[in-house]
Amino acid sequence: MNLVFAIYSYFPYGGLQKDFFRMMEEAGKRGHPVTVLAAEWEGEKPPEVDLILLKTKGLTNHAKMASFGREVRKKVREMRKGGVSLTLVAFNRFGGADFYFAADNCLAERAARKHSKLNLALNPRYRTMLKLEEEVLSPKAKTKIFYIVDTQKKEYQKIYQTPEERFYYLPPGIDRECALPEDHLLRREKKRNEVLIDPELRLIVLVGANLVGKGADRLIAAFAALPQKIQRKCRIFLAGSVAEKKCRLLAEKLKITDRVIFGGARKDVPELLLAADLMVHPAREEAAGAVLVEALAMGLPVACSGACGFASFVRESGNIVLPEPFSPQDLSAALITLLADPSTLRKMRKRTMAYSKTVDFYSRAAAALDILERESI
Repeated sequence: MNLVFAIYSYFPYGGLQKDFFRMMEEAGKRGHPVTVLAAEWEGEKPPEVDLILLKTKGLTNHAKMASFGREVRKKVREMRKGGVSLTLVAFNRFGGADFYFAADNCLAERAARKHSKLNLALNPRYRTMLKLEEEVLSPKAKTKIFYIVDTQKKEYQKIYQTPEERFYYLPPGIDRECALPEDHLLRREKKRNEVLIDPELRLIVLVGANLVGKGADRLIAAFAALPQKIQRKCRIFLAGSVAEKKCRLLAEKLKITDRVIFGGARKDVPELLLAADLMVHPAREEAAGAVLVEALAMGLPVACSGACGFASFVRESGNIVLPEPFSPQDLSAALITLLADPSTLRKMRKRTMAYSKTVDFYSRAAAALDILERESI
């Protein structure tokens, strides 16, 4: 089976990019030739993969994305004319792919909540992105959809009436290294020493490339509202780089800069989760949230917003899911509940560790390749 994976932009730290890379690796392990079509590439690639960088046209991101879809279809037609039988898997929205990996929620459903129909019709960005989404989800399209949470499928079907038989569920697919290791206590101590965390302090982590998108500003504001006796015993570690300046300015304004560590983009997220006492993830929008199940797999207590697709796992594990619409008061109350008494987090960690042993957090890439092997001609 010849596979073509199309992704507009690859970089090592994004959630979508990690899923893409794991599927690419799984295909290679099974002996399937893989060609990757991309517009931007940062980092290494498996040596057996054929990477082709496509040139896109346009001055805006949405114009470049539409151009990328056209270039992908053009390249695939050339390959097929050359006698290559292949399956095209798209990791961004554009028409003509055999499979689409749905990392994002339904744009049409979400945009309609925020904007009028006239605004959506006149705004070039929304007009273009909605057209690309419709090309994939329309009942007339033939693209099969990998989906990762039920809310995604329900939103897509509500808007586009996409037939049920075109949807294929994939379980979470985090790295096996996120399972709690036998030497977790030693590794926890080592990482806490590296980030200069006193053994008596409780470490709160938030992980995400876009800090504001993941709610770091919400966490900073809620933390600043806590009683001083709780604040003094805690530190926040922010692992991400986008919108860092905005978060720094907020921490300065609220006078808690000495209690917030800005760690930037990280390659050591599993180690950070071992070092932490609590993950807080009050994201504004999160189609899934792989980092949530990474934390649960480590036995780390989690508090997240109800906007997270994987909030269902957080809820099932007995951890905290904040109601939507988001309220700063709800987050502050949750933090007080979690941090006022040290025994609370210890009990939650024990419960989370037990839950993590009952759930499959790891097999997404294998499940996707099983489906591709079964469904591809």
